[in-house]
Amino acid sequence: AEIRYPSRHVGLRIAASPIFEHLMLYADPARPFFCLEPQSNAPCAFNRIDTHEDAGMGTIVLAPGQRLDGAISFSPFDL
Repeated sequence: AEIRYPSRHVGLRIAASPIFEHLMLYADPARPFFCLEPQSNAPCAFNRIDTHEDAGMGTIVLAPGQRLDGAISFSPFDL
């Protein structure tokens, strides 16, 4: 993902492992900031885990002792 903030002449590139195929965006219009977070699952995915609606939601259930690895990098740049 790439975010550009022209009025401040900056941007941010976000690169993530394929496991993080979902993005969570929080932006309060009353605040001068936002939050963008790569995630392995879609919001509400765990609420749908026992239904047929969970396909493509990214839900991964780990067994005890199992691990899930991935990487995320954030790179600021000037515009």
